[in-house]
Amino acid sequence: MRNQTNLILNYMKEFGSISTLDAFRDLGVTRLSGRIFDLKEMGYTISSKFVSSKNRYGEIVHFKQYSLEQWKGDIMNDESKTNFLEIGRGAMLERFDYELDRIVDNIIDPNTPATKPRKIQMTITLTPDAERKHIRHEVIVKSTPQPTNPIIGATAIISGNGNVSLVELVTQIPGQYDVYGSEQQPPDVVRLHKQA
Repeated sequence: MRNQTNLILNYMKEFGSISTLDAFRDLGVTRLSGRIFDLKEMGYTISSKFVSSKNRYGEIVHFKQYSLEQWKGDIMNDESKTNFLEIGRGAMLERFDYELDRIVDNIIDPNTPATKPRKIQMTITLTPDAERKHIRHEVIVKSTPQPTNPIIGATAIISGNGNVSLVELVTQIPGQYDVYGSEQQPPDVVRLHKQA
């Protein structure tokens, strides 16, 4: 760590903040913004705001003040660490919940097999940069629901008068009633091309 950067970091740890005036007057640092940039690159969380004060002539002047929000010692020793899946404001868990909703909808759908397994797959790809200081992450969440149950039926091929048709096979004679009192409807007929 550069000497000026170290001075500024220790100053903020002791006093909580530093301004361009503080840096020049107390530390002899003339380019505070550059050293703050270095600290941010090193992983320190630093906020900034403009503050006002009077100069020796009684005029109001404005300058930046930087505050150390969290430093590496706090981060490394923090017992209440966030789970990796919770970063990004919980976007990964939200995506998982979305796919879970799809799976539950698929399970309660009576048109799907009841006991067949469903899957939710979360693929996390971590790509470090060349300096091994930053990691880019990509998360893909996908679900594999069960397809709906097959619809099983049968048709008869009927040909005559130069035409071919598929006629649905029904369980009873059209117009006949079953034991539950339901009348058998006429079968559906699909007209196909004419015979050559």
